[in-house]
Amino acid sequence: KNLKVYEGTNGADPKAKEKSEKTVGDARRLERTLPPAWAFRLMSNQFAVVSTSEETHEKILELLRERFENPWHIRGLELNLLLTVAEMPETSSFAEGSDLYKAVEIVLPAVPKGDTVTVSERELAKIERHLMLETSLEKALAEDTLDVRFQPILSTATGRYTKVEALARFTHDEWGDVPASEFIPIAEKRGLVAQIDEFVLRRACEFIKSATDVEIEYVGINISVTELASSSFPKKVSAILDEYGIPYRKIVFEITENALMTSIILMIENLQELASMGFRFAVDNLALGKGDIVKLSMLPFSIVKLDRSVLEEVETSARSRILFENTIDVLKKIEIESVVVGCETTVQSQWISECSPDGIQGFYYARPMDKNGCLAFIQRNNAQTPKKPGRDNIIIVTE
Repeated sequence: KNLKVYEGTNGADPKAKEKSEKTVGDARRLERTLPPAWAFRLMSNQFAVVSTSEETHEKILELLRERFENPWHIRGLELNLLLTVAEMPETSSFAEGSDLYKAVEIVLPAVPKGDTVTVSERELAKIERHLMLETSLEKALAEDTLDVRFQPILSTATGRYTKVEALARFTHDEWGDVPASEFIPIAEKRGLVAQIDEFVLRRACEFIKSATDVEIEYVGINISVTELASSSFPKKVSAILDEYGIPYRKIVFEITENALMTSIILMIENLQELASMGFRFAVDNLALGKGDIVKLSMLPFSIVKLDRSVLEEVETSARSRILFENTIDVLKKIEIESVVVGCETTVQSQWISECSPDGIQGFYYARPMDKNGCLAFIQRNNAQTPKKPGRDNIIIVTE
């Protein structure tokens, strides 16, 4: 950017003028000393210098290495700082400074501190894909073209489908369907996850509103730690449900076990407030074993979901099978609903049913569908399955 000498509004301020002239002088000296490059401040204590020509790169690298060989003296302290270098053979894809900044953000965390690495063409292609997905995701949110699919959950007690999970889906014009495991981290990094969470919540409300001929106990929604830790979140979600006229008990917020255990302090106040309002919570991706269940029993969680990775463990290990059965048994005793996710085969369906979880979710029973398809599937299947005693038939009475 162009440098200016700033003066006071009422005539020149000598001190301000002297300070600004010194700043400009220092900048000019650096400009003459260093070759042209991009400079970014990544974090409070992390900076990046990016050059886009080999000649410039070598000169900057030489200057930086020479400086970082010696300690830094700051306020009487001697500090040894690390220089991390990532070299890209091709940078023509990053024509804008903002693209370079994003590329640096993606590359540097994967480089061991103090090392020098060369970014391969394959890794460079991943970075380019990341940036293109980010742009497409922003466009989809702006144009309201993101998609939400609904996957029914079988109740083992009744053989009926009365619960559903809402799943965000993103389709790229060139690459087709993009897995949530890929686009959600991009959304989190770029501050888009709150928009996605609200989008899915509104579609879930529309689903429940449309279920006039179908009994729906709840719709589960994956929620980010960022949103759940926000002080405005309870007011925001209650306003959305009030807008659609949906009872709060109809929405279950799903949180991964890892996110819960690493960020519980940030979320606990909102968890308690939302639970007191009638919202429910599910822990997703619970690991096998009883240790974490003890912690969960002290928190406002009413549902636990065991995912595909748990099924893979159980199928290859007799010990894991015992842990799986015991986990479901413990959850029953402390009155927490268990749902097994990822059932895809007849064999899996048989042994999962033998363990008697409260619910089973997976492609073997039903794939994620659009709103109308899911409602039709539930209506058709439940019509063929007469009601029998079970948790799904309990009438919930509220004030």
